Amino acid sequence: MAIRRCSVSEAVNPEFSLLQAALLVLLYGVPLLAGLILHEVAHARVAAWCGDDSARRAGRFTLNPLPHLDLFGSVLLPLLFWFGSGGRFVFGFLKPVPINPMYMRQPRRDLALTAAAGPFSNLLQALLWQALELLLQGQGFIGAMAQIGVEINLLLCVVNLLPLPPLDGAQIVRGLAPLSWLQPWQALSRYAWIPLPALLLLQAAGIFDLFGVILLPMIEAVRQLLLLILLPFN
Repeated sequence: MAIRRCSVSEAVNPEFSLLQAALLVLLYGVPLLAGLILHEVAHARVAAWCGDDSARRAGRFTLNPLPHLDLFGSVLLPLLFWFGSGGRFVFGFLKPVPINPMYMRQPRRDLALTAAAGPFSNLLQALLWQALELLLQGQGFIGAMAQIGVEINLLLCVVNLLPLPPLDGAQIVRGLAPLSWLQPWQALSRYAWIPLPALLLLQAAGIFDLFGVILLPMIEAVRQLLLLILLPFN
């Protein structure tokens, strides 16, 4: 299943720098926005399916990016990490989807399902982008966008599955863990916010390679699974 991937420089080869910038924004912006917005919409839809319509009433069913954006998490924080790390690293987040477990039929189970919906949506998107990349053999502008779509959605999926609050993985673990674990989990939860910011700061400072040591092996494992799923269609 060999794919001859074209580089971004091959896909974007315009004569004018303004056109080049616009094409680069499209190459990265389309899969990034789709990955982020569909992730949040998936949370909202599954929460409503489980009985909580808080996200629907807050207007979070929409594919319009604006209701999902957060001034600090979507603009200021990414810029802070970008400039603080010298362009080596960026991190941000969208506005959290409002969830009220009191309206859910089975709160522990339904909170876990709602949390898992976001990363699962990114996994499905990665599968679709991977299928498109295989179809186009990674060639041309759309082929390059498909490559980027795979990378972005695998990263979003894997990062959000880390069992570190406030990421989705922490809520999934809480929902699936035995009831005997809940009391110790609650006791530790007051300190649970520390590991993720600490890892991000270490990554930004170049002290610990979170991406290379933890995320990249997980991303590659999931990528191989996607290729295995698509093998009969190649």
